[in-house]
Order: sequence, then structure tokens, then C-alpha cells
Amino acid sequence: MNNQNHLNEPPKKLRDLFFSSFVFFVATMAFGGVTVTYEEVGGTVVFTASGSINTGDLTETANTATGAFVSPNAGLLQSNGAFLWSAAGFSGPSSFGTAGFTSGTSTGNTFGVREPGSFAGGGINLPSGYVSGTPISGTLTVTGSIASLGLLPTVTYTWGTGPNADFFTIRDVSVPVELVSFSVE
Repeated sequence: MNNQNHLNEPPKKLRDLFFSSFVFFVATMAFGGVTVTYEEVGGTVVFTASGSINTGDLTETANTATGAFVSPNAGLLQSNGAFLWSAAGFSGPSSFGTAGFTSGTSTGNTFGVREPGSFAGGGINLPSGYVSGTPISGTLTVTGSIASLGLLPTVTYTWGTGPNADFFTIRDVSVPVELVSFSVE
């Protein structure tokens, strides 16, 4: 009769396979890139960043300008004075909208992007000394509307290879996540 109690337990090999798969899944999801959503709030556009970055293929290269601003036509977004982290193979669009420089205010962690053709070959803005995988959370608020900034619905910047590959996406919060597509190679 004691053997019947074991009928409800999963076989050891199956349980071990499940556990190994779970650990692999969690380990590979440790770095999920940064997604910056934007939405209109009153007479402003609020950009909200969340996620974390794998810095394995990034190099802290330069101190960038101070201040919070967006310049969609130049592919620039910066929440604070920050350090530029660049990577070989950094790729993405040269712009994510039509408007020029618009200053703003920011809260939380430093975040931002510089398109591949800009200063130091482009890259992302992170705090100086950023530790790979540390959560990033912050906002950038600028005066205007999505239409006045001419923002594209979704753009993605990518870099790195293999386990160091990562991304920085800027997207309209109203675009369903299922419709957001990107590739990390």
C-alpha cells in the first residue's frame, strides 16, 4: 500500500527536468532590456522606463550633456545627466519622431538612448558605474503631445551577442504588447 502513495508524485527525472528548465528560464530572464513607454498626461508626454540592462557588451565611454530632454528627430532621449555606454553593433533607427529638442524634467534613475549615428557611435544612457542587471525605473516629462513630438509607435535599439544581447525599446503605452515586435540577435 505504501507504493500507492508514490503514484501521485511526479517521477524524479521529470521533476528534475522541470526544475532545471525553470532555473534556466529564470537565469536567461535576469536581463530583460529596458522598455520606455510614453503617454499623454494633460499637456505633457510622460516617458516611463523600466527594466534592467546586461552591460556585458557595453563600455562606459563618455559623460553626456546634463539635463532632461528629448529630441526625437535626432534619436535622442535623456532623463538626466548621464554616462553614455556604447557597444559595437549598436543598432536602431536614426530617429523615433519628427520634433526637435524639447527640454523636460525627470525623476528616478538615469535612462536614455543616442541613435547609432550620434556621438561615440550611439548607445544608451545609464548612471555612471551602473551594475549589470540593476533595475532601472524613472520618468521623463516634456511639454507637448504625442502628435506634436511626432513620435513613432514603437522603436527598438539592440546590441550585443549571445547571452549579452539586449535591447532598449521606446513605445506608445496604448500599443498592445502583442503588437510590439523586435529581435535580439
